[in-house]
Amino acid sequence: MFVRGRWWIGVKAMLVALAVTACSVTPVPEPPNLDPPDLSKVAFGTSSSGALDLFGSAGALPTGARLWIVNLDRVDPPLEIAAGEDGSFTVNVPAMFGDELRLQAREGDRRSEPVDIEAPSAARVVRPLADCLAVSPQHEVDFGQAAIGEPVEATLRIANACGATVEIASISLRAPQPAFVIGTATPASVVEGASLDIALAFRPERTGLTEEIVLVEVVAPEATRLPVTLWGTTPD
Repeated sequence: MFVRGRWWIGVKAMLVALAVTACSVTPVPEPPNLDPPDLSKVAFGTSSSGALDLFGSAGALPTGARLWIVNLDRVDPPLEIAAGEDGSFTVNVPAMFGDELRLQAREGDRRSEPVDIEAPSAARVVRPLADCLAVSPQHEVDFGQAAIGEPVEATLRIANACGATVEIASISLRAPQPAFVIGTATPASVVEGASLDIALAFRPERTGLTEEIVLVEVVAPEATRLPVTLWGTTPD
């Protein structure tokens, strides 16, 4: 296995310091079982002032679920709205044509597989290299519960079976979130048959749910983006 990349000295030092007291988690491979939003019943409407209306007709969400929405191309905070009794919804989302939105159904502690759609078609995003560039966990890294100031570590693995070297331009958070630390710097190369383990750490600064999305930007052999949700909770 050969992985080439240069390390951020400061971030590496931070992770080494955290590791003295950190515990590690085995990320949950997939979210708990809840049906994802039914994209055949989701559509965009009119746009105004940098926002788009997003509609879901009856049955778009499971009964009793809420809709969580985040724009992958902006740093705006996620939105979470309650659906109607029939699973329908209407929401005005900060977005422009060409933006990608991540949608997820949630009910209590249950979370569906997230789905990424593009505005204004509302079609599911088709990502190049999806058939040969494996991400594990594929959708979410659940750090579990952590006390304030007590770090928890996890690993996100990128495995290359694409028949060519994969060039990663950046690994970054969608929006600034000091509770999450990325310990693998870029640019980095992953040759055919190799994998790259991305070091992650969660050190909460407040109680409740903390979450953000890490974006792995690939530039070769084809340009693609790999979004993975990071989340953890801190009890009161």
